[in-house]
Amino acid sequence: EHTSNSLAFLKERAPHYRGDELYRPTLAVSHRNIITASGLGAIDFTNELLRALEVYAPAICDVWYRAFKHGEDPFASPRA
Repeated sequence: EHTSNSLAFLKERAPHYRGDELYRPTLAVSHRNIITASGLGAIDFTNELLRALEVYAPAICDVWYRAFKHGEDPFASPRA
């Protein structure tokens, strides 16, 4: 499984590309220890990388992702 900027992008730049069935239309894909990403998927790519390398616990990766992807304050108190 893999991704890119788009399936059309791959086919245009690699005329012999034959991986349609493995293409995933998302910003980042991790499959069999290979991580691929769209040019717009830097945060998603980094999230997949942190998880693959087990840099942080999954819960910390979730907080990191929400902070960088959505601007959520990781230190904000939960609302009552």
